Amino acid sequence: MEQTALTKIDRYSQVPGMNSGDITAFLRAFEREVLEPELYAERYSRTVTAKQATVVLGDLHGQLFNLLAFLLDLHTQVNIKYLSLHPASKLLICDPKIQYVFMGDYVDRGERSVEIVMLLFAYKALCPSGIILLQGNHEQAATNEYYGFSKEVEYKLDRVWKMANPQSYGRYGQHSMHSAQSPLWRQFNSVFSKLPFVAVLPGGFMATHGGISPTFVKACSNQRGNFRECLSPGIGAEMVWADPHEGSGWDASPRGAGAWRFGRDIALQFLYSNGLKRLLRGHEQMAKGISTIWLDTKSEYAVQTVFSAADYVGTFCVDKTTNRPLRLPAWEPQMFNGGGQRNHGGMMVVDHSAGSRMDFHPCILSGKEARKLAKTFTGAHCHHSVSASATRECGCHALLRQRMKPRSSISPSVQAEHINCASGSYSLQTVLNKSKTQLIALWAISSPLLALIPTTR
Repeated sequence: MEQTALTKIDRYSQVPGMNSGDITAFLRAFEREVLEPELYAERYSRTVTAKQATVVLGDLHGQLFNLLAFLLDLHTQVNIKYLSLHPASKLLICDPKIQYVFMGDYVDRGERSVEIVMLLFAYKALCPSGIILLQGNHEQAATNEYYGFSKEVEYKLDRVWKMANPQSYGRYGQHSMHSAQSPLWRQFNSVFSKLPFVAVLPGGFMATHGGISPTFVKACSNQRGNFRECLSPGIGAEMVWADPHEGSGWDASPRGAGAWRFGRDIALQFLYSNGLKRLLRGHEQMAKGISTIWLDTKSEYAVQTVFSAADYVGTFCVDKTTNRPLRLPAWEPQMFNGGGQRNHGGMMVVDHSAGSRMDFHPCILSGKEARKLAKTFTGAHCHHSVSASATRECGCHALLRQRMKPRSSISPSVQAEHINCASGSYSLQTVLNKSKTQLIALWAISSPLLALIPTTR
């Protein structure tokens, strides 16, 4: 996944593991063995436990090149030689000193939503305590049904379901909003529903996708940052739609009924009541990647928005002059036709190694810089003669052959195990213990089973 996904454009069926059986088996096991135990123990809030630093990323919206670029850039922001990378990854730091917090909106409006979700889930399976994945509003089924994720899942993966439901598709393979949804899309959303809404560094900051809502403030003020008992799925579903404003009090949100905008006084009072100094959130595109609303005259308390999708709604391969895609994603060509929005993306590194003192270090990348880093890391390149209807690959498919075995070379005994896994009869630990010699590569569930190595962390 890390080094091969961007070298493929439209030939998804050539990717080992790119089928609904493998992915469904992984998602079921991941939900059962990783997310549900956490949810049972901690409910919908998580505590940051990193000893030195927390890395916070905002909306990614299916832009895999941004994720790879920021993870690679992080290696230049920290003293990487004193930190441990996971042996199955060239990017993932799996070390008690550092923790990642992703603030949701992994899918929709991007060409690689499936890949980005699977890579993040793989990272979580590899290093459970090192990564906190939060829900955003686009991890709600009603949202990602409308903004592209359902179409992407069905176009890339659920060919059997599409053949059985031809009435659901019209021109460009567009999905009918009134038809039955694919089982695999529903499985993705089942996993999304098990993700928490808030991550908290006690005495430091809280991170959430949208912000605070009236019901959250009423239920969770004066909790010392411990939101385990006061935060419910219903409250979280309101929070993911919230936004700040620079005035006072509550304002109705233009996003629709049930969404609120919270003022500086509301945010300051809530943070103070819980012994926190910052509210980190995503949810809003920022021209410079990160923006700050200071809440007090001493610049101690703040709401900071971190939006990580540089060149929002952009694709990896673009015309350097017009910034428009060299190839339009076939499941939603109209969405991408205009090109990205040329905004920068941001990542926040919070250094809390000094105890009560926190230092916030913003890292900013343009879309051009993110693409360059991703190309350097993966070896991918873009053909400048690709048309909207072309099916050529964008980059070096040789990397895939070097790192992954083709299905035909797999022994019959392992293929038999693959069939059992696809039926959901294996626990995640059993699945993870297979293919230990394979790297995480393209999907992290690369064929025939998961290319994940169990961790003791």
